[in-house]
Amino acid sequence: MKPSIGFLFLGKTHTEYFDVSLCLSKYGLESHLIDLNNSDHIKWDGYSLINVRECRGYHLDPDFLHKVEILENGLGSTPITNSLAIIRAATDKGKYLQELEQDGVDIIPSFWLKRGATVTLEDVIRETGWHDLVVKPTISSQCWNTYRVVKHASGMEIIRAENQIPFVLKNVAFEHHQVFAELLKSNDVCFQKFMPEILSRGELS
Repeated sequence: MKPSIGFLFLGKTHTEYFDVSLCLSKYGLESHLIDLNNSDHIKWDGYSLINVRECRGYHLDPDFLHKVEILENGLGSTPITNSLAIIRAATDKGKYLQELEQDGVDIIPSFWLKRGATVTLEDVIRETGWHDLVVKPTISSQCWNTYRVVKHASGMEIIRAENQIPFVLKNVAFEHHQVFAELLKSNDVCFQKFMPEILSRGELS
């Protein structure tokens, strides 16, 4: 039997999944998509490895971690690429990035606000001194609710990140206070100084 990798997903995969699958097949590795929400019938001993990287949109499922915990407990001897402890630690940027920084790891300059904070974008710009910054929920993926904010002498420009391709940006017309206030109603929020290299060199996870 060929070694087989099961990729968990939540209805949608990342755009590069089929290229990954093709590459694996060249090395004699089969790959299969497994819907995390419909995996009770799966015989896990038929897989050599289980991978969670295709769970795009996990941030919109409040039970995601619980589902992974149930799955991990039922895998038997089949390994999972990242343990539940690692998955849990990696879901919230507000936790793991601050812990990395406390441990002496250089991160992009960041500013953090807790859900419900009554702070304006102008307050954040004044506090940080950044006139070009990225705003995003601490729990998110695929540029969900991610914005670039640029403060000009004549005003403020807000640019929404495209959902499919990170940091391919387009202008959208909306009132910036309203968008920011909506984010803070239900999310902890991360502000990061914008790194222009991302536009020319991309970003490594």
